Amino acid sequence: MNYSMIGLISLLFSIITYFALIGSWISHGSPFPDNFGGWIIFIAGAVVAPIVVYWANKKNEEENRQAEWRKQYIIRDTIKGIEGFNQTQEFTSMNGNEKLLIDENSKQICFYWHEKSPKKYSFSDILKSEVIINGDTITSTSRSSQIGGALLGSVLAGGVGAIIGGLSGKQTTKENISEIKLQVIVNDTKSPVQTINFYKSNISHSKDLLKKEIDSANYCHNLISVLIKQADEHDSEMDVKTKDSDLKDFSNKPVFIEETVDNTSLTEELEKLVLLKQEGLLSDEEFSNAKKKIIG
Repeated sequence: MNYSMIGLISLLFSIITYFALIGSWISHGSPFPDNFGGWIIFIAGAVVAPIVVYWANKKNEEENRQAEWRKQYIIRDTIKGIEGFNQTQEFTSMNGNEKLLIDENSKQICFYWHEKSPKKYSFSDILKSEVIINGDTITSTSRSSQIGGALLGSVLAGGVGAIIGGLSGKQTTKENISEIKLQVIVNDTKSPVQTINFYKSNISHSKDLLKKEIDSANYCHNLISVLIKQADEHDSEMDVKTKDSDLKDFSNKPVFIEETVDNTSLTEELEKLVLLKQEGLLSDEEFSNAKKKIIG
């Protein structure tokens, strides 16, 4: 049942009744009707309609609470069903439909949107994080190691750069804020840009609420910046270990020095010696002594 529509119709009927009473008062000097049908309309519009409006509003609020409860149940059930992921930290958008989840034990981050499939990544897959307000980048952090930088470059080469725009690192103050979001680039060529809209509304809200959402987005950005820094440090450590290992392998390799012997001249000398002995020019003893000298 559409309680909102019932309440709206009852409210309009009540307003029309009150205007009719005012008109009757002005024209006849009395707001009260002078016939039975008039009294029925008077009671229905002035008494029953306001009661129906109140009842419809209460039922509508109850339906909204039940719908919110069902939504939160679905969200919790979906998050619990994420394989290999047990959240240790959670950050939620203003409307409760979007969440950033952290699993510190398995070193994974997960992006959740209501009625959409969640996406999870390892900490090392995070390439860049930025806070965007009304389309302007307020703060940004990206991978600086050689490995992380290469990954980020390959992702941006796929056309994501046109979506994100240039980084300015500027600090701005926005009076009419309509959007506060955290945007994260991950090592995923099919879906490299993940976004959590902490605040999105065309209706002006209080400065305290806006500050709360900005603080939430900044906190998440700072947390992801720490994860990016840790990934950079890990890459640097692995790079140093690889270089040390390569140097150690090189130093342990045996060094071979090739020695060349002129075997051609040695053979020629022996052939000459044999020829002299065959011609009778050398005795056996002379041949043996000469042969020893040549061979060494």
